[in-house]
Order: sequence, then C-alpha cells, then structure tokens
Amino acid sequence: MRWTRHPLTRAAALAASVYLVIAYAEERSLFFWVGLVLVALNVVGILAQARSSRSRALPEPVRADPDATSARLSELLHDPAIAAGWATAPAYWVRVTDPDGRHDPTDDVVPAAVLARHVRVALQVAEESEWHVVVEAAAQPFLDLDATDGDDAVLGFLRAHPLVAEARHEQRGVYVVRLHRAVALDRFARLAARALAAGQVQAASRLR
Repeated sequence: MRWTRHPLTRAAALAASVYLVIAYAEERSLFFWVGLVLVALNVVGILAQARSSRSRALPEPVRADPDATSARLSELLHDPAIAAGWATAPAYWVRVTDPDGRHDPTDDVVPAAVLARHVRVALQVAEESEWHVVVEAAAQPFLDLDATDGDDAVLGFLRAHPLVAEARHEQRGVYVVRLHRAVALDRFARLAARALAAGQVQAASRLR
C-alpha cells in the first residue's frame, strides 16, 4: 500500500522500533530483538526510497540520433571527446559582450553546460562537406562575434586544424566550415566544441 511508503509513516515506524529497542534493552526480551530487526528494516527502506527518489529526479540525458546530420551541442556531450573539447574552456563562461545594453547582471557568468543548449552544428552541403556552427542569441554574448577575421579565436582555431579547408564568419552567429573530407556529426562536433571554447577563453582573457 502506498501509504506505508510515505516518509511520515516510515519515520513513525522507525521511531516505534527505536522505542522498543530502548525500552527493552536491559532485559533483552523478545520485544528488544523485534525492535532491533524493525529498526534495521526501516533504515534500509528509508535509504532505498531516498536512492529511488534521487534517480527519478535526474533527467534522462538527451542524445542526438547517431545518424543525424545536425544537433545541439548539449545532445552530444555524452561523447567523452566532445565533452573534453567543451571543457577546454572553464565550467562557467563569462559574458564578454552586451549587444543591446540591457542584460541582467546575474547572467554575467553561466554554466558551459547551459550554453551548450544554444549551439547547433549542422551539415549543410554534404557533397562539399560544408558545416554550419550556429551560436544562438542566448550564447552570443559569451563570444566576441564582432571580432575581425584575423582576431577571431574561433576562426583561428578552425583554420589551423588540418581537417579544415575553409572557415568563415557568414553571419553574426553563424560560422561556415568546409572540410577536406566528409566526417560524421560527432567528429565535427568535437572540432566545433574546441573552437568555441577557444573563443570564450580568448574573449574572457581580455576582460582581465
């Protein structure tokens, strides 16, 4: 019955069991041993229920389709190599620009895992191995997207990679990357994660 699993019911049962143990401790009668067994059973039940509640509270990891050609970075962070690339920047990213001048100061530092939800990688032209890295509005203030071509750390990282044939900044929040050969989504996402992390590290360093 569900009521027997209620925390208050379990607590009351535990208290009654403890009372039996204390009350009959000296004479060590049958009630003492019954109480001792009930204490153990109730403690085990409470711990099991707590573990079960914690496991239910944890959200299921979101994962991209293995055969997909586009995904949000947050859907790919279960891949250790992609997570490691994203982790080359600090766990909390620092706001480096304020395009509209109306930002909330409490958002000056945001967890990298949250910002990963606002970055998308997508294959645009399969024949030319052309990919787009899309930085959505929520993540844009954490990168210097107005930097010149030669001063853009994201472009600098991409262009230095042997797999990249061309990298350019097409729109404020869109990087276009053409590769020398076709690769799977996860392979490109590793590159994109490291490039964007490099962009945050460079931009944040300029604030010091």
